[in-house]
Amino acid sequence: MKAKNALTPKVLIVDDDRPLGEALAFLLQSKHIESAQFFSGEEFMAAAEEQPLEEQIGCILLDVRMSGLSGMDVFYWLANHDPNGVMPVIFMTGHGELPMAVQVMKRGAFDFVQKPFDSNNLLHLVESAIKLSKERYAIRHQRNDVTERLNSLTDKERVVMSEVFLGAANKEIAEKMGNSVRTVELHRAHIYEKMNVKNGIELARLLEQIDWRAKPLKGN
Repeated sequence: MKAKNALTPKVLIVDDDRPLGEALAFLLQSKHIESAQFFSGEEFMAAAEEQPLEEQIGCILLDVRMSGLSGMDVFYWLANHDPNGVMPVIFMTGHGELPMAVQVMKRGAFDFVQKPFDSNNLLHLVESAIKLSKERYAIRHQRNDVTERLNSLTDKERVVMSEVFLGAANKEIAEKMGNSVRTVELHRAHIYEKMNVKNGIELARLLEQIDWRAKPLKGN
């Protein structure tokens, strides 16, 4: 399951029907989309433990009915194992499994296709899922990057940042903290440097993207 490039989109095919899995891999290859095949839920889960799915971009084609663990078992495992996963799940279902497909859609599956499926429709779904995966991956890594920057701030810098985020002026912050305006200015400069922003507006936009919540100070 280890990819040469973790940023190269890959479709993970989970189906115990080997001929179908191979046909899907061939179809994807015709569109220059990489894939990997897993012939049981257990095999897929073991591979996901070895290389976490959050380190990959792509989607998962998951068969509902398999010997051993079912597709639903794998889907619920994914929900618990990687709740903020970046790889959307497309279920492959039989004719009698539509109610189940609707249920998993409500629980967060990207979509489902009925067997036998139309190749063009499947490719369209896969391409849409990969696009969403790229967006999720970018958001997750941006959050991680911002979190690392936040962790580099001192306690006092975090206090000042909360006030800056809420639009407080340096003089007002200084009065609340019992410090000089010059001290607040220095804290503010360090915050901008560590957070890699030029001003309070850029800082606010960056923090809003990760749903950061300010903790305002009470005045003395």
